[in-house]
Amino acid sequence: MRLATPFQEVYDKFLTYIDDFELATLHPEDVEFLLSNYLSRAVSLDFKQCTKDLDDIDKDLKQFNEDLTSEEEWIIATGMVLSWLEPKIKRENLLRSAISDRDYKESSHANQLGKLIELEQLTRRRLKQYVVSYTHNGSDGLY
Repeated sequence: MRLATPFQEVYDKFLTYIDDFELATLHPEDVEFLLSNYLSRAVSLDFKQCTKDLDDIDKDLKQFNEDLTSEEEWIIATGMVLSWLEPKIKRENLLRSAISDRDYKESSHANQLGKLIELEQLTRRRLKQYVVSYTHNGSDGLY
């Protein structure tokens, strides 16, 4: 019987959600830093309803000291997607502010920003559905 959940299990689920070549070019320590921050945000802001103590972690072993269900792992991974999207949307908004509206609308960045915002909204809806399902039906239900 497993009594802990390695962060890597959640990271692997998160990485199946995203397609980020930029992340793949980073040094492994930088990737670990980003993933750990995405995880922290998802746990503390997006999944407060978890019945497990997600603050009970071992930073050295890089694990939750709780046995998380697959559903709980997927909910956290979905929250991590929001953390991953936020700087991308912010960067596109800064670019829009830096150049004229006309130039921005004629660039591919306008389309990119729209797609990022659409993805963020979809992810927020999906996360909300997952958390509602989790809180109403216990923790045996994503699949």
